[in-house]
Amino acid sequence: MKFLKNRRLWTQLVTAVVIVSASVGATIYFKPVQFSEWMTELAFLRGGVKHVTAGGLVGYTRDTCEAGKPCTCVALIHGLGDYAMTWYKILPAEASKFSIPVKLYAFNLPGTRGSEAPQDPSGYRVRAQAAKLKEVLAPLCAEWVVMGNSLGGWIAVWMALDWPEGVKRLVLTNSAGIPREADDRKVAEMLAKPTIESLQAFQKMAYAKPRPLPDYAWRGALEWQKSGNAYAVAIAQKPEDYVETVLPQLKQPTLLLWGATDQVMPVERGRAFKAKIPHAELREIADCGHLPHKECIDEVFKAIAGK
Repeated sequence: MKFLKNRRLWTQLVTAVVIVSASVGATIYFKPVQFSEWMTELAFLRGGVKHVTAGGLVGYTRDTCEAGKPCTCVALIHGLGDYAMTWYKILPAEASKFSIPVKLYAFNLPGTRGSEAPQDPSGYRVRAQAAKLKEVLAPLCAEWVVMGNSLGGWIAVWMALDWPEGVKRLVLTNSAGIPREADDRKVAEMLAKPTIESLQAFQKMAYAKPRPLPDYAWRGALEWQKSGNAYAVAIAQKPEDYVETVLPQLKQPTLLLWGATDQVMPVERGRAFKAKIPHAELREIADCGHLPHKECIDEVFKAIAGK
């Protein structure tokens, strides 16, 4: 009798494991993006990353500071077709990685993944998005280190120009904002009117070491990208939104952190930024592409600390 009872328990356990495994496998296959997000949320939870909502924008925050001691507030701004979770290697990292106590904030930009969309399409223009971030960030800290990637770098420049008392230091990683019309149109169409082929092409352009993905992952990525607002953001920009002529007005210490193998915003763009911001430092990172916060994170941690 005891043998039969134990056998029944083992059978129930094995059945439960099979059901759970099948459910996880089905989720990975049919909803790969959602599964990846769930795993990232678990990593955030373990790493002390919390959800935050402010001024209609949703995102994440992480605080490594101690009460009564100096603390550096850092805003992380994502790029076109991306969202705040892109900082998944930075936000939950061990506190020692940052070298200094930091309070990190990464918000989804307007109209992105739960953040309120602007009432008018002009709210997607980079300067308007910069103003929205200022509105959200100003009550949280008086001074900020602002790090922006790609479109996020373009937004960060306008933040620094329009809010000089709030932005004390600027880090631009493979930033957009200096026009190269044909190249910009090609990249925008890859994300704003995506196909599996265009997303695969973008990956090859963006990463120093593109990672092979199964077909179901590409289908999930396409579904996710089509649900975003990249097209609305891309068509909202006007010639006067570009920053080439106003970059010399930047007064803040500025670091240009550039993945040297990037084909989305090639390193020549970084050199063009440097030419317009004489006091800026340009660091070209070998074997690193468009997303340094994913491919060369040690350089990003140094940049956040001002090293």
